[in-house]
Amino acid sequence: MDAPPFAYDFFLSRRGSVASVAQEVADVLTAENYRVRVQDYDFAAGGQFVRDIDDALKQARDLLILYSRDYHGSFWTQQEFHNFLAAVAAANGTRRIGLLRCDDDNPSGLLHSATYGDLHNVADPAERRRIILAVARGDAPATRPSPRIFGGTTMPPENRLFTGREAELDALHAALSSGTGRAALTQAAVHGLGGVGKTSLARAYVAQHGDEYGGVWWIAATGRLAIQAGLLDLARALDPALPADATAEHAAAKALATLRDRRGEAPFLLVYDNVPSPDLLDGLVPPRGAAVLATSRAPDWSSVAQEVFVDTLPEDAAVDFLLRRAERHDADGARRLAAALGCLPLAPDHAGATVKRAAIGFDDYARRVAERIQAEPPRGVAYPRSVAATFALAIEQAAHEAPAAETLLGLFCWFAPEAIPLALADADVMPEADREAAVMALRGVSLLTPAPEGACGPAVSVHRLVQTVMRARLAAGTTSSAALHQATARLRASFPYGYRDAAVWPICRQLLPHQQALVAHAAPGEDTADLAMLVDLAGCFLEGSGDAAGALPLFRRALDGCERVLGKEHPATLTSVNNLAGCMETLGDAAGALPLYRRALDSFERVLGKEEHPDTLTSVNNLATCLYSLGDAAGALPLFRRALDGRERALGKEHPDTLGSTNNLAGCMKALGDAAGALPLLRRALDSRERVLGKEHPDTLISVNNLAACMDALGDAAGALPLYRRALESSERVLGKEHPQTLIGVNNLAGCLYALGDAAGALPLFRRAADGFERLLGPEHPSSRTARANYAQCEHEVAAAPSGPTPRRHASRTGRQPSAAPWWRRWLR
Repeated sequence: MDAPPFAYDFFLSRRGSVASVAQEVADVLTAENYRVRVQDYDFAAGGQFVRDIDDALKQARDLLILYSRDYHGSFWTQQEFHNFLAAVAAANGTRRIGLLRCDDDNPSGLLHSATYGDLHNVADPAERRRIILAVARGDAPATRPSPRIFGGTTMPPENRLFTGREAELDALHAALSSGTGRAALTQAAVHGLGGVGKTSLARAYVAQHGDEYGGVWWIAATGRLAIQAGLLDLARALDPALPADATAEHAAAKALATLRDRRGEAPFLLVYDNVPSPDLLDGLVPPRGAAVLATSRAPDWSSVAQEVFVDTLPEDAAVDFLLRRAERHDADGARRLAAALGCLPLAPDHAGATVKRAAIGFDDYARRVAERIQAEPPRGVAYPRSVAATFALAIEQAAHEAPAAETLLGLFCWFAPEAIPLALADADVMPEADREAAVMALRGVSLLTPAPEGACGPAVSVHRLVQTVMRARLAAGTTSSAALHQATARLRASFPYGYRDAAVWPICRQLLPHQQALVAHAAPGEDTADLAMLVDLAGCFLEGSGDAAGALPLFRRALDGCERVLGKEHPATLTSVNNLAGCMETLGDAAGALPLYRRALDSFERVLGKEEHPDTLTSVNNLATCLYSLGDAAGALPLFRRALDGRERALGKEHPDTLGSTNNLAGCMKALGDAAGALPLLRRALDSRERVLGKEHPDTLISVNNLAACMDALGDAAGALPLYRRALESSERVLGKEHPQTLIGVNNLAGCLYALGDAAGALPLFRRAADGFERLLGPEHPSSRTARANYAQCEHEVAAAPSGPTPRRHASRTGRQPSAAPWWRRWLR
């Protein structure tokens, strides 16, 4: 007699919560002369547990699962089931899986389709024995059809750390369930950047919904021959009698025909993993009878499949993934690392494994991210290829299709990852046709993704780790410095001067993150002229849009770079001196700004001449504003006259800078008591600015405010009131409610109401101005102190008045205007 092929009839797989049931089942089966392998008493104490499990799975004919709600929570029971499932598929019906339900949890996932008997709520020992033996014989009272075919030689194991993709799973299921009938062909394409988790998403879909299909087959679809090989394996699974010498092409056609001709059965699920492009599947999918799930980096599947885009993980999901992967509890460190890695699943998988195995912290890993993503990943991770290798392959593929692709990515890798304007790669970088081809090639492998169109026009985004890999490639080819300089030059040429014109602020806002990224990449002490001037432009935008505190360090860096690269008396350096001084003055440090203004004027006069050069005249004007701010209006007056006379000769009477000088001279005259002499100059400045700049240009609104102030000083508060209202309403619309110029308008309107006897109406405006200045400039800034004093005075009067304030026409308003800012224009670019 031949020896039996298996040493045991059953191996019992279970969690500890049903250990007593395991003993019961073993006793029942042993009494019927079944040979049973049970972990509880058949594994030697102190033995090799993993080896014993492996031996038991190989030596047992059938696997008997004692199912409980915690069964899926154990790594070992999952491994027992998955390994045995593969053995069943290869055994041609000689081995099987049975299941006994031990609590109220219904078998789920792939176990949903296994034959089972229900022990839950069955107390009678005889009935329990009958159910156990029925399952052992394979004729249990509750059965479900088992998929005839499941798997595929290349299907990866399920990722037990899979997280954060519920919406994508739902979208995928909706797409694959959208056929008009059970025999219809439905196709869905999961697409996204390499390493974003497309394969893991597809595998999770199989685990969650695989039991709903008549079969599941996974194919590595990296090329046409690979697909045919996967279909050949499917054909053998469908027809074990398939001739051994059948060609891959013939067998693939036979497998597709078999799926096409299925009748009255649930459709198959075919998974084509890592398809390079949609056209590769032409002729390699069945016309009906299947659902096809493709994963790909290619972004355009709209003509053949419903698309499911997979982006990076939500930050919370990436943090959770890192904590579980590394088995740590440092949530703050995990969040910092997730941000540094751009929440790309490939990178946290490698990082978490390294942190766990090397016993380092998340921050230790983050400090060397650029280096670590180049290294080979730890063994046993879900993503076996390094970040650098993953992206390098895609870069090379794009460059093969369009040679300019690597040049374009070499430009974009220096900017911020999000919303990079395509206009930065203009004709100075490459011809338009080459740029279009490069964008298409890079999008074809998901290295670029479209971003919402902004003020700069069409834009794209690049994952931060793609940028890191590209910078490393440039450094390896010794072209890193040239590429960085090109990126800086392009951004400097595109960055508009934003101090004077609020219309360009949307462009500045979109470009500002890219300026910040370039500064971060530049080595300390190695600024170029382009970088210094770019930083200066960013400072002008920040101060002009109301963030003088944010502008100050930029002006300091710009001046340091200009002095080092261009020299201390280069005109660009002197402009930078002026801009730094102006920002200090805006922030309340006029005394610190004065020597810088004097230095700039002395050098401009020496380098450019004393009279007619516009930059010299701007420096004259700026020194005058500083003297005025320090209380020396008499010393400022001749400088304002000199600036105006020179600008009229050099630039003409209606040049914006000339009109600024007209405005400034009038303001100084008013401060010295000559409001009547200032009034016609202010009317002239306003009329010209409305004509030249438009009625809502910030400079025009300054003129509106200043004319109102002069009328107010001459006793015509009623005539000034509508001008103050106009200036404030337009400033709120154009500059925003928290801009310093807007807050000055709030304060001045309040002062006019106060002068007209409406202290109650003025009080909330004075408070808004005081609170706004303190938030923006700090409580010690002169504007903040003045606005707070105005509010306190008004509040005291409102509180003291028994029935409202006494009307007044000529109230004292010393210090009511919180700063000289509405009067003065400093800049010239």
